[in-house]
Amino acid sequence: MPTGNSDEKNGLAVEILSITVAGQITACLNGKPVKLPNWVPGIDLNDGNGSPRPGVFDITAPGRYNSLEVRVKVKGLRDKETSKLTGKLLDLTFTAILTGDNVTGTTGKEMTVTAVPGNIPGYFKQVRGDMEWFLDKHKKPFQKTYLEIYWIYGPPGEMYKKGVWIEVLRLLVSHCTGLTDKEKIIQRIVNYCHARTRLQYDSKGAAARYAEAYWGGYFKLKAFLEQAHPLCNCYDQAGALQTLIGALGIKLTWIYMEPFGFINRTSLIGRGATNNPVFLNNLTPEIVPGNDPNRTQFGAHSFCLREKEDKHPVVLDACLGPILADVSPRQYLEIIIDSTRGNPGKLSDMYTCTGIIDLHAFNCLVGVCEKLKNKDKKIKEFKKKIDFDSIGAGINGIPACAAIGKTPSAARNWGGENGK
Repeated sequence: MPTGNSDEKNGLAVEILSITVAGQITACLNGKPVKLPNWVPGIDLNDGNGSPRPGVFDITAPGRYNSLEVRVKVKGLRDKETSKLTGKLLDLTFTAILTGDNVTGTTGKEMTVTAVPGNIPGYFKQVRGDMEWFLDKHKKPFQKTYLEIYWIYGPPGEMYKKGVWIEVLRLLVSHCTGLTDKEKIIQRIVNYCHARTRLQYDSKGAAARYAEAYWGGYFKLKAFLEQAHPLCNCYDQAGALQTLIGALGIKLTWIYMEPFGFINRTSLIGRGATNNPVFLNNLTPEIVPGNDPNRTQFGAHSFCLREKEDKHPVVLDACLGPILADVSPRQYLEIIIDSTRGNPGKLSDMYTCTGIIDLHAFNCLVGVCEKLKNKDKKIKEFKKKIDFDSIGAGINGIPACAAIGKTPSAARNWGGENGK
């Protein structure tokens, strides 16, 4: 056994063999689920950015799903004797009880114990570094293990099929340092998407580069994190919000609105103040008189909605505003849309759509299957796999929001008691 891991006075020696973050959430790094255990000896698990084997906890899960499974080798702990094992990393502690079972042999005995947290953070949090391990009341650690652990607000969004992306959590940590309030963390992420990337609105063609369509679908997350294309549109921004905030276990609803209309002077992502969002299309200024015949508008627009704990819906928009999850749908329209001109959109023009469901682009149904044998069978299997009845309808030109049911009645309700 390694030196420095023994209680010489009592003849007790302990060696940690592995540590597994025993949560219910799968962590994904570089496109693959993280290899377990999260710590083993003999491997450098500090790559400069963190650990190649990070773990994620759900702060809403029972305590047993916020624990560490610790594999240890114990020597010198007699039958029915116990010893307290404590791991400390920054302000967090995990404790387990080692129980003697005739482990007095020269080679020791291996066992797995559950180290439970002394406290579970109530907010999005990252800890990383060397966890120091102590026996009983000893002040000197007998071993150190490098760990990177996150706590999020619940299971990640459905787009994270393989597991929540650690690259996203690391990004969000870097922009949310010091924040403990969930609402402020959400606002910080909206601000990041609107003003902390290098992206600019496509003021010539208004085309999407990262989101598949106006109803959501697939989002090119890796490309977005790398900002592979300098331009974006509202679909991209709605997709970014759903995906980044969804990584924290916070659900957003994708809203598509048509018609939308002329906009009041507001900040457009990467372009600054404007009331003329597609100004490069006709080479007009960003700001024009309200009655200018060449003034451009949004024929349609996508953004996000979140239902707060009090059941009141609030709007998030990282393309225009930004709108920081602090206004109702009715207030949003009053702030953003110029109601004095054209055909301004109304609450009843807001529709709930599928939203982002995966993080990889895919070919259309026919393109995928046209070279396969047993085409009809393959098409049927593929439709079932992607839940074609609800989301795949958008492939054949039918809006996915229509496939899952347009909800103008619900939209009108937002203007009532819950939409004030």
